Amino acid sequence: LAARSGTRCVEIASFFTGPGRSVRRPDELLVAIAAPAARGQGSAYVRLGSRRQLEIALVGAAACLEIEKKTKTITAARIALGAVGPTPRRAPAAAAALVGRKADAAAFAEAGRIARGEVKPIDDFRGSAAYRLELVEALVPRALAAAAARALGKKGGRA
Repeated sequence: LAARSGTRCVEIASFFTGPGRSVRRPDELLVAIAAPAARGQGSAYVRLGSRRQLEIALVGAAACLEIEKKTKTITAARIALGAVGPTPRRAPAAAAALVGRKADAAAFAEAGRIARGEVKPIDDFRGSAAYRLELVEALVPRALAAAAARALGKKGGRA
């Protein structure tokens, strides 16, 4: 975050404070998001909204995986979800369930099921809570698959 008085770095976990609110002060501008990728690490973000541009996501899923290339074993995982609560939130149980497992569709599907249980979305004009839960279960595996492809250096690591 930058202001005339100087710059400061804020951990993403503490950036959001509520719906439409953050720790950014009125005189500050968000100028960068730093997320350096380590070797064997890949990340991806998938979202669903009714339009492609200028639309708040109905649900968004982000994933970051660290994979041991030789065995394709997941050594670290992080999953974050948006539009399923008052602020973006992590899905720590879903991420923990991936560690030590092979990076494959079965592991990703299980993480999607677990992530579904970690959120409590609301009903609003964009979609019902039940629909959002279905989307979490569907989008988390897609984000994980794309992150895994990128971590393994495969082409087509599209979300």
